[in-house]
Amino acid sequence: LEEDPFNPDYVEVDRVLDVAEHTEPNTGQTIKHYLVKWRSLQYEDSTWELQDDVDPAKIKQFEIFSKLPPKEQWKPKKKPIAKEWEKLEESPVYKNENRLRAYQLEGLNWLLFSWYNG
Repeated sequence: LEEDPFNPDYVEVDRVLDVAEHTEPNTGQTIKHYLVKWRSLQYEDSTWELQDDVDPAKIKQFEIFSKLPPKEQWKPKKKPIAKEWEKLEESPVYKNENRLRAYQLEGLNWLLFSWYNG
């Protein structure tokens, strides 16, 4: 039997999605587990890993993006005027000249319409 070669991406942390803490009943020690999304795998294949087994840089990145700024720094957006809404007829251009597909453009228009009229 010939086996497929193992993809090394499967053991590389793509990002940390969540953290959970629990106290070990015997020692009273707090243990952290991180929910890890692995590179080249689906989100459904994410696993909980001990803190010591996760790249500290990925944990730091998760902590930075998870932290809300202080309320005094919040800049709420004012709701736009409904009559100013205009349907996008073609996709905006994104990084590397990428564009939205037709169904994505339709979804974006629906979201914008809902924001203006909601």
